[in-house]
Amino acid sequence: MPEAERMAHRSPQGGRWSGRRIGITGARGALGGALCRVLRRKGAEVIGLTHSPPPSLEEDGPNQWIVWQCGREDQLEATLAELDILVINHGINPQGHLDPDTVDRALEINALSSWRLLRLFESIAAGRGSDHPSEVWVNTSEAEIQPA
Repeated sequence: MPEAERMAHRSPQGGRWSGRRIGITGARGALGGALCRVLRRKGAEVIGLTHSPPPSLEEDGPNQWIVWQCGREDQLEATLAELDILVINHGINPQGHLDPDTVDRALEINALSSWRLLRLFESIAAGRGSDHPSEVWVNTSEAEIQPA
């Protein structure tokens, strides 16, 4: 949807979230799912970004699912360009396993993938100018970030 058309759909009465396009990684998890439900109820259009085959669309889940893979964040460029807010919410908890393969996987998913998404979204947002403010929210847990 063109920017002018999206902006026209935003209603001052609808509040901050009305008409906003929000992408959420980890949207299949508990926190991601809760964010989807709340933001949709508030009028946002939610794009769920998942590594797994997407579930069917539900009334309180994302409006749309996009499948992606860590290490291939650049393939999300067109999707990210349409977002007002990116919520980086994906991660794994290695459950204390510190063997080299598990630590490498945790680094890739919990640190490097998030960093690449952040840099890509920042680059896209910088090209938009100040008339289209963008936001990034980053969620992680101590159990995910410590190995990373």
